[in-house]
Amino acid sequence: PFPTRRSSDLFGRQSMDSLILEEVNEIIQWMKSEEGHPISVNRKFGLSVLNSLWTILTGHRFKHDDPQLTHMMDESMRYSPGIGTHCYMCASSRFFVRIFNELSEVGIVLFMPKLAEMFPRISGWNKMLQVIEPLLKFFEDAVKEHEDNPADEHHPRDFIDVYFNEIKKTTNPESSFYGAAGSKLESSQSRLE
Repeated sequence: PFPTRRSSDLFGRQSMDSLILEEVNEIIQWMKSEEGHPISVNRKFGLSVLNSLWTILTGHRFKHDDPQLTHMMDESMRYSPGIGTHCYMCASSRFFVRIFNELSEVGIVLFMPKLAEMFPRISGWNKMLQVIEPLLKFFEDAVKEHEDNPADEHHPRDFIDVYFNEIKKTTNPESSFYGAAGSKLESSQSRLE
């Protein structure tokens, strides 16, 4: 698969070890600052996991107290009913399970996209989009930033750069990376209409 084949494009320059070490160092510094006080590490670990994935995807690393990172975490928690705020890593997992469940309910639409266009409410397409809508804005902003500031194709900064490079070099019209199919990114608002 594409992500596995292209991970070496990224981690030849920035090792996964250094990425993890950065996250661990921030957690250690936070723990030292909380010395003598009871702490819960669940949210910090959840933020670290989310931050690591975000860094791989976009090349941008947040501080754990950054409002944008905490907002992403809170949005994923919002769609994880039935669990308390004590389990942030569980919440992220449940968020993705919920997306999968929503996709299962609208599965036919994935194979017959015209149904989503013709009957977005009845087909369940709108419902599924409302589940993921809050997080789409973060991804769309990151993609727009990369479109506005492209990287040297021989020195990708992150996964988005690798993806864009694949689009540029694909000449097979049957490929999902080819031309408009590879670079298609509709605004989230137009998908909900």
